[in-house]
Amino acid sequence: MKAIKLIGTTTVIILTILSIVACNNKDSVSEIAYVIETNELRLQPEAQVITTNTIVTQPKTHIVEIKDMRFQPETLTVHKGDTVIWLNKDIVTHDVTETNNTWASPKLAKGESWKKAITKSDAYYCSIHIIMKAKLVVE
Repeated sequence: MKAIKLIGTTTVIILTILSIVACNNKDSVSEIAYVIETNELRLQPEAQVITTNTIVTQPKTHIVEIKDMRFQPETLTVHKGDTVIWLNKDIVTHDVTETNNTWASPKLAKGESWKKAITKSDAYYCSIHIIMKAKLVVE
């Protein structure tokens, strides 16, 4: 720790200059802490700097292919707010129905698709071919 002896109005002038420098130095990640004891100014680096980084991710779009009488992938992990598009690449008509029937797509002929914004984990199936089952997992 560096110590500087100060006398009278010099103390006020130096403290004012240090305050201005510290406030205007936007690139600095630490601040100068100062303690006045018996006309002595002690300069020391700040003991702790806390920064918080918030990572904001844009919602993504995922595709579930319906082919060979299966949803592919059968388990899809997404984030809340992501969109899932179900694309029927099979030769027969299918649909996408949540297990408790809280949501469902219309019937999808070959080449048709349906999309939904995902807010929670859900299991779903094809109500036309009930052996076709899959699930969405929200992280």
